[in-house]
Amino acid sequence: MPDARTEYAPPDPPNALAAAPAPLAPQSALQRFGAGLRSIVVMLVGLELAAQGQLGGWTGGLLLAYAAWSGALLWGEARGRPLPRPVLQPWIDVVWSAVMMLGAPDAADMLTVTFILPVVMASVLHGVRQGVMLACFATLALALNVTGSAWRGALALDPLRFLPALGILTLAPTAALLSRPMHALRRRVALEDHFEAEIDPRRGLEAVCLTAAERLRHETGASVVAVVLQSSRNAPAVVSSGTEGSFRTSAGIHHQFEEQLARLPGAPASLTPRRLLGLFGGVKVHPAETMIDGAGDALSELAGMLEVRRLIVVPLRLRGRPCGHLLIGSTTRHRDEWRSSTLADLAPTLMRLFERAALVDELNEEIGAHARVRIGRDLHDSAIQPYLGLRYAIEALALRTPADNPLHGDIAALLDLMNHEVNELREVISVLRSGQQKGDNALVPAVRRQARRFSVLFGIEIHLDCPDDIKTSRALAGSVFHMVNEALNNVRKHTSARNAWIHLTTVGDSIQVKVRDDAGSVQGKPVNDFVPKSLSERVKELGGMLNISRPNGLDTEIAITIPI
Repeated sequence: MPDARTEYAPPDPPNALAAAPAPLAPQSALQRFGAGLRSIVVMLVGLELAAQGQLGGWTGGLLLAYAAWSGALLWGEARGRPLPRPVLQPWIDVVWSAVMMLGAPDAADMLTVTFILPVVMASVLHGVRQGVMLACFATLALALNVTGSAWRGALALDPLRFLPALGILTLAPTAALLSRPMHALRRRVALEDHFEAEIDPRRGLEAVCLTAAERLRHETGASVVAVVLQSSRNAPAVVSSGTEGSFRTSAGIHHQFEEQLARLPGAPASLTPRRLLGLFGGVKVHPAETMIDGAGDALSELAGMLEVRRLIVVPLRLRGRPCGHLLIGSTTRHRDEWRSSTLADLAPTLMRLFERAALVDELNEEIGAHARVRIGRDLHDSAIQPYLGLRYAIEALALRTPADNPLHGDIAALLDLMNHEVNELREVISVLRSGQQKGDNALVPAVRRQARRFSVLFGIEIHLDCPDDIKTSRALAGSVFHMVNEALNNVRKHTSARNAWIHLTTVGDSIQVKVRDDAGSVQGKPVNDFVPKSLSERVKELGGMLNISRPNGLDTEIAITIPI
Protein backbone atom coordinates (compact mmCIF):
# COMPACT_ATOMS: atom_id res chain seq x y z
CA MET A 1 0.00 0.00 0.00
CA PRO A 2 1.44 3.44 -0.83
CA ASP A 3 2.29 5.83 1.95
CA ALA A 4 -0.95 7.67 2.71
CA ARG A 5 0.97 10.77 3.76
CA THR A 6 2.28 11.07 0.22
CA GLU A 7 -0.81 9.88 -1.60
CA TYR A 8 -3.12 12.31 0.20
CA ALA A 9 -0.81 15.33 0.34
CA PRO A 10 -2.65 18.61 -0.21
CA PRO A 11 -2.10 20.33 -3.56
CA ASP A 12 0.43 23.09 -4.02
CA PRO A 13 -0.85 26.60 -3.34
CA PRO A 14 -1.90 28.76 -6.29
CA ASN A 15 0.72 30.89 -7.94
CA ALA A 16 -0.86 34.08 -6.60
CA LEU A 17 -0.42 32.89 -3.05
CA ALA A 18 3.03 31.47 -3.68
CA ALA A 19 4.18 34.79 -5.10
CA ALA A 20 2.89 36.79 -2.14
CA PRO A 21 5.71 38.40 -0.16
CA ALA A 22 6.69 36.65 3.04
CA PRO A 23 6.20 38.57 6.28
CA LEU A 24 9.27 40.38 7.49
CA ALA A 25 11.19 38.43 10.13
CA PRO A 26 11.51 40.14 13.54
CA GLN A 27 15.29 40.41 13.36
CA SER A 28 15.18 41.88 9.83
CA ALA A 29 12.60 44.46 10.93
CA LEU A 30 14.75 45.51 13.88
CA GLN A 31 17.87 45.71 11.74
CA ARG A 32 16.02 47.90 9.24
CA PHE A 33 14.80 50.10 12.11
CA GLY A 34 18.37 50.42 13.42
CA ALA A 35 19.70 51.30 9.97
CA GLY A 36 17.10 54.07 9.69
CA LEU A 37 17.99 55.51 13.10
CA ARG A 38 21.67 55.39 12.19
CA SER A 39 21.00 57.55 9.13
CA ILE A 40 19.09 60.05 11.28
CA VAL A 41 22.01 60.22 13.73
CA VAL A 42 24.38 61.00 10.85
CA MET A 43 22.22 63.90 9.71
CA LEU A 44 21.86 65.35 13.23
CA VAL A 45 25.59 65.13 13.89
CA GLY A 46 26.32 66.73 10.52
CA LEU A 47 23.96 69.62 11.25
CA GLU A 48 25.51 70.15 14.70
CA LEU A 49 29.07 70.16 13.35
CA ALA A 50 28.09 72.49 10.51
CA ALA A 51 26.57 74.91 13.02
CA GLN A 52 29.81 74.89 14.99
CA GLY A 53 31.99 75.16 11.91
CA GLN A 54 33.84 71.87 12.58
CA LEU A 55 33.18 70.02 9.34
CA GLY A 56 36.56 70.75 7.88
CA GLY A 57 39.54 68.39 7.68
CA TRP A 58 39.41 64.73 8.43
CA THR A 59 36.31 65.15 10.63
CA GLY A 60 34.18 65.96 7.62
CA GLY A 61 35.70 63.11 5.63
CA LEU A 62 35.00 60.64 8.46
CA LEU A 63 31.41 61.91 8.66
CA LEU A 64 30.93 61.39 4.93
CA ALA A 65 32.44 57.90 5.10
CA TYR A 66 30.11 57.00 7.97
CA ALA A 67 27.16 58.46 6.08
CA ALA A 68 28.00 56.33 3.04
CA TRP A 69 28.31 53.24 5.24
CA SER A 70 24.95 53.99 6.92
CA GLY A 71 23.32 54.47 3.52
CA ALA A 72 24.72 51.13 2.33
CA LEU A 73 23.30 49.42 5.41
CA LEU A 74 19.88 51.02 4.92
CA TRP A 75 19.87 50.15 1.21
CA GLY A 76 20.84 46.53 1.90
CA GLU A 77 18.14 46.12 4.56
CA ALA A 78 15.52 47.70 2.30
CA ARG A 79 16.36 45.26 -0.52
CA GLY A 80 16.55 42.25 1.78
CA ARG A 81 20.32 41.86 1.29
CA PRO A 82 21.90 42.87 4.62
CA LEU A 83 25.66 43.20 4.93
CA PRO A 84 27.52 40.30 6.56
CA ARG A 85 28.56 40.17 10.23
CA PRO A 86 25.80 42.38 11.70
CA VAL A 87 27.25 41.88 15.20
CA LEU A 88 30.14 44.20 14.26
CA GLN A 89 27.90 47.10 13.25
CA PRO A 90 27.23 48.47 16.79
CA TRP A 91 30.96 48.32 17.54
CA ILE A 92 31.69 50.35 14.41
CA ASP A 93 29.13 52.93 15.60
CA VAL A 94 30.82 53.29 18.99
CA VAL A 95 34.31 53.53 17.46
CA TRP A 96 33.06 56.20 15.04
CA SER A 97 31.52 58.25 17.88
CA ALA A 98 34.75 58.06 19.91
CA VAL A 99 36.93 59.11 16.96
CA MET A 100 34.54 61.95 16.06
CA MET A 101 34.85 63.28 19.60
CA LEU A 102 38.60 63.57 19.10
CA GLY A 103 38.13 65.87 16.11
CA ALA A 104 35.14 67.80 17.46
CA PRO A 105 35.50 68.18 21.24
CA ASP A 106 32.97 71.03 21.29
CA ALA A 107 30.28 68.60 20.08
CA ALA A 108 31.15 66.04 22.74
CA ASP A 109 27.84 66.46 24.54
CA MET A 110 25.83 65.50 21.47
CA LEU A 111 28.20 62.73 20.42
CA THR A 112 27.89 61.22 23.91
CA VAL A 113 24.23 60.51 23.19
CA THR A 114 25.19 58.53 20.07
CA PHE A 115 26.72 55.85 22.30
CA ILE A 116 23.27 54.82 23.59
CA LEU A 117 21.73 53.67 20.30
CA PRO A 118 24.33 51.02 19.37
CA VAL A 119 24.29 49.64 22.92
CA VAL A 120 20.53 49.21 22.89
CA MET A 121 20.48 47.71 19.38
CA ALA A 122 23.29 45.30 20.25
CA SER A 123 21.33 44.17 23.31
CA VAL A 124 18.12 43.63 21.37
CA LEU A 125 19.64 41.98 18.31
CA HIS A 126 22.59 40.07 19.72
CA GLY A 127 21.92 39.54 23.41
CA VAL A 128 22.49 41.21 26.75
CA ARG A 129 26.11 40.11 26.90
CA GLN A 130 26.95 42.01 23.73
CA GLY A 131 25.13 45.10 25.06
CA VAL A 132 26.98 45.14 28.39
CA MET A 133 30.36 44.57 26.70
CA LEU A 134 29.69 47.38 24.26
CA ALA A 135 28.53 49.68 27.11
CA CYS A 136 31.77 49.09 29.03
CA PHE A 137 33.79 49.75 25.88
CA ALA A 138 31.84 52.97 25.19
CA THR A 139 32.34 54.18 28.78
CA LEU A 140 36.07 53.50 28.58
CA ALA A 141 36.34 55.30 25.23
CA LEU A 142 34.43 58.30 26.57
CA ALA A 143 36.56 58.52 29.72
CA LEU A 144 39.79 58.29 27.73
CA ASN A 145 38.52 60.96 25.33
CA VAL A 146 37.83 63.40 28.17
CA THR A 147 41.21 62.66 29.74
CA GLY A 148 43.03 63.05 26.41
CA SER A 149 41.29 66.37 25.65
CA ALA A 150 42.31 67.71 29.04
CA TRP A 151 45.90 66.51 28.60
CA ARG A 152 46.12 68.23 25.19
CA GLY A 153 44.70 71.41 26.69
CA ALA A 154 41.65 71.42 24.46
CA LEU A 155 39.40 71.24 27.52
CA ALA A 156 39.84 71.91 31.19
CA LEU A 157 40.06 68.84 33.40
CA ASP A 158 36.76 69.23 35.20
CA PRO A 159 35.39 66.26 37.19
CA LEU A 160 31.93 67.15 35.91
CA ARG A 161 33.05 66.19 32.39
CA PHE A 162 33.24 62.58 33.58
CA LEU A 163 29.53 62.57 34.45
CA PRO A 164 28.50 61.57 30.90
CA ALA A 165 30.92 58.65 31.09
CA LEU A 166 29.42 57.59 34.41
CA GLY A 167 25.96 58.03 32.92
CA ILE A 168 26.85 55.75 30.03
CA LEU A 169 28.29 53.24 32.49
CA THR A 170 25.04 53.13 34.47
CA LEU A 171 22.52 53.87 31.73
CA ALA A 172 23.80 51.52 29.05
CA PRO A 173 23.71 48.30 31.16
CA THR A 174 20.28 49.38 32.38
CA ALA A 175 19.09 49.81 28.79
CA ALA A 176 20.64 46.47 27.90
CA LEU A 177 18.87 44.70 30.76
CA LEU A 178 15.58 46.46 30.00
CA SER A 179 15.82 45.30 26.41
CA ARG A 180 16.16 41.67 27.50
CA PRO A 181 12.39 40.95 27.28
CA MET A 182 12.36 42.40 23.77
CA HIS A 183 15.31 40.22 22.82
CA ALA A 184 13.57 37.15 24.24
CA LEU A 185 10.38 38.07 22.37
CA ARG A 186 12.30 38.46 19.12
CA ARG A 187 13.94 35.06 19.50
CA ARG A 188 10.65 33.40 20.41
CA VAL A 189 8.79 34.89 17.44
CA ALA A 190 11.64 33.94 15.11
CA LEU A 191 11.59 30.38 16.44
CA GLU A 192 7.82 30.19 16.00
CA ASP A 193 8.24 31.29 12.38
CA HIS A 194 10.88 28.59 11.87
CA PHE A 195 8.56 25.96 13.34
CA GLU A 196 5.66 26.97 11.15
CA ALA A 197 7.83 27.11 8.01
CA GLU A 198 10.07 24.06 8.47
CA ILE A 199 8.04 21.43 10.34
CA ASP A 200 5.60 19.49 8.17
CA PRO A 201 2.77 17.93 10.23
CA ARG A 202 2.18 15.40 7.44
CA ARG A 203 5.24 13.51 8.66
CA GLY A 204 3.36 12.36 11.75
CA LEU A 205 3.44 13.12 15.46
CA GLU A 206 6.66 11.28 16.34
CA ALA A 207 8.67 12.87 13.51
CA VAL A 208 7.32 16.33 14.37
CA CYS A 209 8.22 15.90 18.05
CA LEU A 210 11.74 14.77 17.17
CA THR A 211 12.28 17.70 14.81
CA ALA A 212 10.89 20.21 17.30
CA ALA A 213 13.03 18.86 20.15
CA GLU A 214 16.19 18.96 18.04
CA ARG A 215 15.48 22.49 16.81
CA LEU A 216 14.77 23.69 20.35
CA ARG A 217 18.03 22.18 21.57
CA HIS A 218 20.01 24.03 18.91
CA GLU A 219 18.22 27.35 19.43
CA THR A 220 18.38 27.35 23.24
CA GLY A 221 21.89 25.95 23.50
CA ALA A 222 20.57 23.29 25.87
CA SER A 223 22.23 19.94 26.43
CA VAL A 224 19.00 17.94 26.38
CA VAL A 225 15.44 18.68 25.27
CA ALA A 226 12.59 16.24 25.90
CA VAL A 227 8.98 16.35 24.74
CA VAL A 228 6.84 14.06 26.90
CA LEU A 229 3.26 13.66 25.68
CA GLN A 230 0.58 11.54 27.34
CA SER A 231 1.11 7.81 26.88
CA SER A 232 -2.60 7.23 27.58
CA ARG A 233 -3.28 8.77 24.17
CA ASN A 234 -0.57 6.66 22.49
CA ALA A 235 1.55 9.82 22.12
CA PRO A 236 5.35 9.54 22.19
CA ALA A 237 8.05 10.79 24.51
CA VAL A 238 11.14 11.93 22.59
CA VAL A 239 14.57 13.14 23.67
CA SER A 240 17.12 15.18 21.75
CA SER A 241 20.62 15.04 23.21
CA GLY A 242 23.86 16.55 22.00
CA THR A 243 25.68 13.28 22.71
CA GLU A 244 23.11 10.60 21.86
CA GLY A 245 21.09 12.27 19.10
CA SER A 246 17.30 12.32 18.86
CA PHE A 247 15.22 9.25 19.66
CA ARG A 248 11.90 8.02 21.02
CA THR A 249 12.09 6.63 24.52
CA SER A 250 10.90 3.19 25.51
CA ALA A 251 7.56 2.69 27.21
CA GLY A 252 9.30 2.16 30.57
CA ILE A 253 11.22 5.44 30.42
CA HIS A 254 8.07 7.21 29.24
CA HIS A 255 6.24 5.90 32.31
CA GLN A 256 9.06 7.06 34.62
CA PHE A 257 8.89 10.55 33.12
CA GLU A 258 5.14 10.71 33.65
CA GLU A 259 5.44 9.52 37.26
CA GLN A 260 7.74 12.41 38.14
CA LEU A 261 5.90 14.99 36.03
CA ALA A 262 2.65 14.11 37.82
CA ARG A 263 4.22 15.43 41.04
CA LEU A 264 4.76 18.89 39.54
CA PRO A 265 2.22 21.74 39.58
CA GLY A 266 0.45 22.74 36.39
CA ALA A 267 2.78 25.71 35.91
CA PRO A 268 6.34 26.25 34.60
CA ALA A 269 9.00 25.10 37.06
CA SER A 270 12.79 25.33 37.05
CA LEU A 271 15.73 23.84 38.91
CA THR A 272 19.10 25.64 39.03
CA PRO A 273 22.23 24.95 41.10
CA ARG A 274 22.43 27.00 44.26
CA ARG A 275 25.19 29.61 44.40
CA LEU A 276 26.41 32.46 46.62
CA LEU A 277 25.79 30.57 49.87
CA GLY A 278 22.43 29.34 48.66
CA LEU A 279 20.95 32.80 48.15
CA PHE A 280 20.34 32.19 44.44
CA GLY A 281 19.17 29.15 42.52
CA GLY A 282 17.15 26.19 43.71
CA VAL A 283 13.58 25.26 42.79
CA LYS A 284 11.23 27.88 41.40
CA VAL A 285 7.64 27.66 40.21
CA HIS A 286 5.99 30.42 38.19
CA PRO A 287 3.81 31.71 39.73
CA ALA A 288 5.19 30.86 43.15
CA GLU A 289 1.71 30.34 44.64
CA THR A 290 1.37 27.08 42.70
CA MET A 291 4.27 25.36 44.50
CA ILE A 292 3.29 21.95 45.88
CA ASP A 293 5.06 19.49 48.15
CA GLY A 294 7.42 17.12 46.39
CA ALA A 295 7.98 19.37 43.38
CA GLY A 296 11.64 19.86 44.24
CA ASP A 297 12.27 16.13 44.57
CA ALA A 298 10.48 15.48 41.27
CA LEU A 299 12.61 18.09 39.48
CA SER A 300 15.76 16.56 40.95
CA GLU A 301 14.71 13.09 39.77
CA LEU A 302 14.01 14.40 36.29
CA ALA A 303 17.35 16.21 36.19
CA GLY A 304 19.04 12.95 37.21
CA MET A 305 17.25 11.02 34.48
CA LEU A 306 18.40 13.55 31.88
CA GLU A 307 21.85 13.95 33.51
CA VAL A 308 21.67 17.76 33.65
CA ARG A 309 22.36 20.42 36.29
CA ARG A 310 19.73 22.95 35.23
CA LEU A 311 16.21 22.02 34.19
CA ILE A 312 13.14 23.90 33.00
CA VAL A 313 9.79 22.09 32.81
CA VAL A 314 6.90 23.70 30.94
CA PRO A 315 3.43 22.10 30.84
CA LEU A 316 1.84 21.71 27.42
CA ARG A 317 -1.88 22.42 27.19
CA LEU A 318 -4.40 22.38 24.40
CA ARG A 319 -7.61 24.31 24.98
CA GLY A 320 -7.00 24.19 28.71
CA ARG A 321 -6.49 20.42 28.80
CA PRO A 322 -3.05 19.07 29.89
CA CYS A 323 -1.35 17.16 27.08
CA GLY A 324 2.26 16.73 28.20
CA HIS A 325 5.42 18.58 29.18
CA LEU A 326 8.46 20.21 27.61
CA LEU A 327 11.77 19.66 29.41
CA ILE A 328 14.92 21.67 28.66
CA GLY A 329 18.10 20.79 30.54
CA SER A 330 21.67 22.05 30.59
CA THR A 331 24.84 20.66 32.12
CA THR A 332 26.42 24.10 32.68
CA ARG A 333 25.94 26.63 35.47
CA HIS A 334 25.44 29.73 33.36
CA ARG A 335 21.99 31.26 32.95
CA ASP A 336 20.74 31.37 29.41
CA GLU A 337 18.20 33.81 28.04
CA TRP A 338 15.46 31.21 27.57
CA ARG A 339 13.43 31.58 30.74
CA SER A 340 10.48 29.44 31.69
CA SER A 341 8.08 32.30 30.90
CA THR A 342 9.45 32.57 27.35
CA LEU A 343 9.15 28.83 26.82
CA ALA A 344 5.62 28.89 28.23
CA ASP A 345 4.70 31.47 25.59
CA LEU A 346 6.19 29.14 22.95
CA ALA A 347 4.16 26.13 24.14
CA PRO A 348 0.89 27.00 22.30
CA THR A 349 2.71 27.06 18.96
CA LEU A 350 4.20 23.64 19.66
CA MET A 351 0.85 22.23 20.67
CA ARG A 352 -0.75 23.47 17.47
CA LEU A 353 1.90 21.61 15.47
CA PHE A 354 1.51 18.49 17.60
CA GLU A 355 -2.27 18.59 17.21
CA ARG A 356 -2.02 18.78 13.42
CA ALA A 357 0.48 15.92 13.34
CA ALA A 358 -1.75 13.80 15.62
CA LEU A 359 -4.71 14.43 13.33
CA VAL A 360 -2.57 13.35 10.37
CA ASP A 361 -1.69 10.13 12.22
CA GLU A 362 -5.36 9.48 12.93
CA LEU A 363 -6.23 10.10 9.29
CA ASN A 364 -3.45 7.77 8.14
CA GLU A 365 -4.62 5.09 10.55
CA GLU A 366 -8.20 5.42 9.35
CA ILE A 367 -7.10 5.23 5.72
CA GLY A 368 -4.96 2.20 6.52
CA ALA A 369 -7.84 0.50 8.34
CA HIS A 370 -10.13 0.94 5.35
CA ALA A 371 -7.42 -0.35 3.03
CA ARG A 372 -6.79 -3.40 5.25
CA VAL A 373 -10.49 -4.24 5.33
CA ARG A 374 -10.71 -3.97 1.56
CA ILE A 375 -7.61 -6.12 0.99
CA GLY A 376 -8.83 -8.67 3.53
CA ARG A 377 -12.20 -8.90 1.79
CA ASP A 378 -10.50 -9.30 -1.59
CA LEU A 379 -8.24 -12.04 -0.23
CA HIS A 380 -11.20 -13.85 1.29
CA ASP A 381 -13.07 -13.80 -1.98
CA SER A 382 -10.15 -14.53 -4.31
CA ALA A 383 -7.80 -16.75 -2.28
CA ILE A 384 -9.59 -18.59 0.52
CA GLN A 385 -12.62 -19.72 -1.48
CA PRO A 386 -10.55 -21.75 -4.00
CA TYR A 387 -8.55 -23.26 -1.11
CA LEU A 388 -11.77 -24.26 0.65
CA GLY A 389 -13.05 -25.92 -2.50
CA LEU A 390 -9.79 -27.79 -2.88
CA ARG A 391 -9.87 -28.85 0.78
CA TYR A 392 -13.39 -30.22 0.44
CA ALA A 393 -12.30 -32.20 -2.62
CA ILE A 394 -9.33 -33.67 -0.75
CA GLU A 395 -11.54 -34.54 2.23
CA ALA A 396 -13.92 -36.34 -0.08
CA LEU A 397 -11.02 -38.19 -1.66
CA ALA A 398 -9.71 -39.19 1.78
CA LEU A 399 -13.12 -40.60 2.75
CA ARG A 400 -13.22 -42.69 -0.43
CA THR A 401 -9.69 -44.04 0.08
CA PRO A 402 -9.46 -47.09 2.41
CA ALA A 403 -6.93 -47.08 5.22
CA ASP A 404 -4.93 -49.93 3.60
CA ASN A 405 -4.49 -47.95 0.38
CA PRO A 406 -0.84 -46.88 -0.13
CA LEU A 407 -2.01 -43.35 -1.00
CA HIS A 408 -4.03 -42.92 2.18
CA GLY A 409 -1.09 -41.51 4.17
CA ASP A 410 -0.12 -39.09 1.40
CA ILE A 411 -3.70 -37.86 1.08
CA ALA A 412 -3.91 -37.33 4.86
CA ALA A 413 -0.63 -35.35 4.81
CA LEU A 414 -1.91 -33.28 1.90
CA LEU A 415 -5.12 -32.57 3.83
CA ASP A 416 -3.13 -31.44 6.88
CA LEU A 417 -1.06 -29.15 4.68
CA MET A 418 -4.22 -27.71 3.15
CA ASN A 419 -5.79 -27.09 6.56
CA HIS A 420 -2.58 -25.38 7.71
CA GLU A 421 -2.55 -23.07 4.70
CA VAL A 422 -6.21 -22.17 5.12
CA ASN A 423 -5.61 -21.30 8.79
CA GLU A 424 -2.62 -19.16 7.81
CA LEU A 425 -4.70 -17.24 5.28
CA ARG A 426 -7.50 -16.74 7.78
CA GLU A 427 -5.05 -15.33 10.30
CA VAL A 428 -3.60 -12.95 7.70
CA ILE A 429 -7.08 -11.73 6.83
CA SER A 430 -8.00 -11.33 10.50
CA VAL A 431 -4.88 -9.23 11.09
CA LEU A 432 -5.62 -7.09 8.04
CA ARG A 433 -9.17 -6.41 9.15
CA SER A 434 -8.43 -5.69 12.81
CA GLY A 435 -4.95 -4.15 12.48
CA GLN A 436 -3.76 -6.27 15.43
CA GLN A 437 -1.52 -9.30 15.57
CA LYS A 438 -3.69 -11.77 17.44
CA GLY A 439 -1.67 -14.90 16.81
CA ASP A 440 -1.56 -18.12 18.84
CA ASN A 441 0.82 -20.19 20.90
CA ALA A 442 2.47 -22.10 18.06
CA LEU A 443 6.11 -21.23 18.86
CA VAL A 444 6.56 -22.91 22.26
CA PRO A 445 5.23 -26.38 21.28
CA ALA A 446 7.28 -26.34 18.08
CA VAL A 447 10.52 -25.49 19.93
CA ARG A 448 9.83 -28.17 22.55
CA ARG A 449 9.29 -30.82 19.87
CA GLN A 450 12.45 -29.78 18.06
CA ALA A 451 14.50 -29.87 21.28
CA ARG A 452 13.41 -33.45 22.02
CA ARG A 453 13.98 -34.52 18.43
CA PHE A 454 17.43 -32.92 18.31
CA SER A 455 18.54 -34.63 21.51
CA VAL A 456 17.45 -38.05 20.24
CA LEU A 457 18.98 -37.68 16.77
CA PHE A 458 22.36 -36.12 17.63
CA GLY A 459 23.01 -37.00 21.28
CA ILE A 460 23.33 -33.39 22.44
CA GLU A 461 21.34 -32.77 25.58
CA ILE A 462 19.03 -29.77 25.11
CA HIS A 463 17.94 -27.81 28.19
CA LEU A 464 14.92 -25.66 27.35
CA ASP A 465 13.73 -22.76 29.51
CA CYS A 466 10.59 -21.04 28.23
CA PRO A 467 7.10 -20.03 29.39
CA ASP A 468 4.09 -22.13 28.56
CA ASP A 469 2.50 -19.52 26.33
CA ILE A 470 3.99 -17.01 23.85
CA LYS A 471 1.39 -15.67 21.44
CA THR A 472 2.76 -14.60 18.05
CA SER A 473 1.68 -14.68 14.45
CA ARG A 474 2.36 -17.87 12.57
CA ALA A 475 4.85 -16.07 10.34
CA LEU A 476 6.87 -14.76 13.28
CA ALA A 477 6.69 -18.10 15.08
CA GLY A 478 8.06 -19.82 11.97
CA SER A 479 10.91 -17.33 11.67
CA VAL A 480 11.93 -17.67 15.33
CA PHE A 481 11.68 -21.47 15.10
CA HIS A 482 14.02 -21.53 12.09
CA MET A 483 16.50 -19.34 14.00
CA VAL A 484 16.51 -21.73 16.96
CA ASN A 485 16.93 -24.70 14.63
CA GLU A 486 19.79 -23.02 12.76
CA ALA A 487 21.56 -22.14 16.01
CA LEU A 488 21.32 -25.78 17.17
CA ASN A 489 22.62 -27.03 13.82
CA ASN A 490 25.59 -24.66 14.10
CA VAL A 491 26.34 -26.13 17.53
CA ARG A 492 26.21 -29.63 16.04
CA LYS A 493 28.31 -28.85 12.95
CA HIS A 494 31.01 -26.54 14.32
CA THR A 495 31.52 -27.56 17.96
CA SER A 496 32.06 -30.61 20.15
CA ALA A 497 29.39 -29.54 22.64
CA ARG A 498 27.58 -32.11 24.74
CA ASN A 499 24.92 -29.76 26.10
CA ALA A 500 23.02 -26.78 24.78
CA TRP A 501 20.73 -24.41 26.63
CA ILE A 502 17.81 -22.58 25.02
CA HIS A 503 16.22 -19.65 26.84
CA LEU A 504 13.05 -18.36 25.16
CA THR A 505 11.02 -15.50 26.65
CA THR A 506 9.33 -12.17 25.95
CA VAL A 507 10.84 -8.87 27.10
CA GLY A 508 8.49 -5.94 26.67
CA ASP A 509 7.39 -5.93 23.04
CA SER A 510 10.11 -8.32 21.87
CA ILE A 511 10.94 -12.02 21.83
CA GLN A 512 14.35 -12.93 23.23
CA VAL A 513 16.12 -16.16 22.33
CA LYS A 514 19.41 -17.28 23.88
CA VAL A 515 21.26 -20.40 22.74
CA ARG A 516 24.38 -21.43 24.69
CA ASP A 517 26.63 -24.50 24.36
CA ASP A 518 29.40 -26.02 26.50
CA ALA A 519 31.95 -26.61 23.74
CA GLY A 520 34.48 -24.31 25.39
CA SER A 521 34.20 -26.11 28.72
CA VAL A 522 34.52 -29.51 27.02
CA GLN A 523 37.77 -28.68 25.20
CA GLY A 524 39.12 -26.35 27.88
CA LYS A 525 39.47 -23.31 25.64
CA PRO A 526 37.15 -21.04 23.69
CA VAL A 527 36.13 -22.23 20.26
CA ASN A 528 37.08 -20.21 17.22
CA ASP A 529 35.00 -17.11 16.58
CA PHE A 530 32.12 -17.79 14.23
CA VAL A 531 29.44 -15.39 13.00
CA PRO A 532 26.46 -17.20 11.42
CA LYS A 533 25.85 -15.18 8.27
CA SER A 534 22.41 -16.53 7.36
CA LEU A 535 21.20 -16.16 10.95
CA SER A 536 22.43 -12.56 11.06
CA GLU A 537 20.65 -11.78 7.79
CA ARG A 538 17.39 -13.32 9.04
CA VAL A 539 17.55 -11.30 12.28
CA LYS A 540 18.26 -8.10 10.35
CA GLU A 541 15.29 -8.69 8.03
CA LEU A 542 12.98 -8.86 11.07
CA GLY A 543 14.42 -5.66 12.57
CA GLY A 544 16.05 -7.49 15.46
CA MET A 545 19.47 -7.64 17.09
CA LEU A 546 21.99 -10.47 17.40
CA ASN A 547 24.79 -10.57 19.95
CA ILE A 548 27.48 -13.25 20.39
CA SER A 549 29.30 -13.44 23.73
CA ARG A 550 31.09 -15.78 26.14
CA PRO A 551 29.52 -15.26 29.58
CA ASN A 552 32.05 -17.49 31.41
CA GLY A 553 34.95 -16.80 29.02
CA LEU A 554 34.72 -20.26 27.41
CA ASP A 555 31.24 -21.17 26.22
CA THR A 556 29.53 -19.32 23.37
CA GLU A 557 26.09 -17.74 23.73
CA ILE A 558 23.97 -16.30 20.93
CA ALA A 559 21.35 -13.74 22.05
CA ILE A 560 18.62 -12.77 19.57
CA THR A 561 15.99 -10.08 20.15
CA ILE A 562 13.09 -9.80 17.68
CA PRO A 563 10.33 -7.16 17.95
CA ILE A 564 6.82 -8.62 18.01
